[in-house]
Amino acid sequence: MPHTLPSEAPSGDLPFLGRYLGVLLLALVAMVAAGWALAMAGIALPFGAAAILPPIAAALHCGQHWGRVRGTVPGGRVAWRWALVAALVYLALLIVLAVPFVLPALATIMPFVLMILGGTVLMTILINRFFLVIGARSGVARGGRG
Repeated sequence: MPHTLPSEAPSGDLPFLGRYLGVLLLALVAMVAAGWALAMAGIALPFGAAAILPPIAAALHCGQHWGRVRGTVPGGRVAWRWALVAALVYLALLIVLAVPFVLPALATIMPFVLMILGGTVLMTILINRFFLVIGARSGVARGGRG
């Protein structure tokens, strides 16, 4: 018997990307605020933490929402596809936010920028895949419909 989605659940394999972007933006704002507060105390926020914590928060939140609304955990292919598209959303956001700061020196630092962005996207795909499924399992356990 095929699983039918609740009427309020978005259809398709790539739901909740708008929600992902919203949580990602909030998490980025929170990281900027935390970085500023730590800088005032003389402590530097590690770049790695600033780069991976927003996608962790966004993917976990979307996974929990997925599990509650859809009542299921996304399958392997669906989760990987979602993780890839969500990572591209994060990449686009990073590019939009970084362009004003790196544009003057872009020609001289282009290889370094591409290397950093490529590594960040690869890590974000893995993070999104892992935390989407973890969040979905949590969402299903806390009241999913399946």
